[in-house]
Amino acid sequence: QDVDTMTWIFLSPHLDDAVLSCGGLIYDLVISGQQVQIWTICAGDAPPGSLSPLALALHERWQTGPESPKKRRAEDELACHLLGAKPVHFDFPECIYRRHPITGQPVIGTNAELFQPLPGFEMPLMTRVSKLLSQQLYSVDKVVSPLAIGGHIDHHLVRSAAEMLGRPLYYYPDY
Repeated sequence: QDVDTMTWIFLSPHLDDAVLSCGGLIYDLVISGQQVQIWTICAGDAPPGSLSPLALALHERWQTGPESPKKRRAEDELACHLLGAKPVHFDFPECIYRRHPITGQPVIGTNAELFQPLPGFEMPLMTRVSKLLSQQLYSVDKVVSPLAIGGHIDHHLVRSAAEMLGRPLYYYPDY
């Protein structure tokens, strides 16, 4: 990306959120000649060790198995290619893989726990995400953040990190 070239940066909490929520808009921007990138924040692999029962159940439901993040990144690259957007994958794991920094317990134990405000112990993660975004964004970029209207913890993470940037934001209603 050129420092002087404005790029639309769509922040996607997961490997499908921006594509599913605003694929039509992304495609329209691309065919009108705009540069578009989709930055997926929670695209990292699961950390080493055993997975939580919820993560295992989700892998089974998604039919992806232990290679879930890798398979989902490949699927996202294809979807972005079809839209004409450049995918950028960050290495933060989804909440189903994260663990409490002190207790070591999974951050999320049930489906219902997916939908909550960002817990206080995850604020340092939000700060790290915001700092990384700040380091990689150019002043001319237009940043599009999820609204987190569904209440998913990772969507709160991304929206809060984006709002910490202290720059104008656009928002999309996340699907």
